[in-house]
Amino acid sequence: MMLSAGEPLMWVANQMDHAKWLLPGDIYANWIPSTNPDAGDKAIDIFWSKK
Repeated sequence: MMLSAGEPLMWVANQMDHAKWLLPGDIYANWIPSTNPDAGDKAIDIFWSKK
């Protein structure tokens, strides 16, 4: 529920008393919303732009 609401994965892991985010990340990855559908576009613009 917290991941679906957009809370940071590490915060959720700490709330569940996990020292690392890997376990909750593996288990609950499908609950993490895409916060930015344009993520990665800046790198494409920089590295593939024609100057």
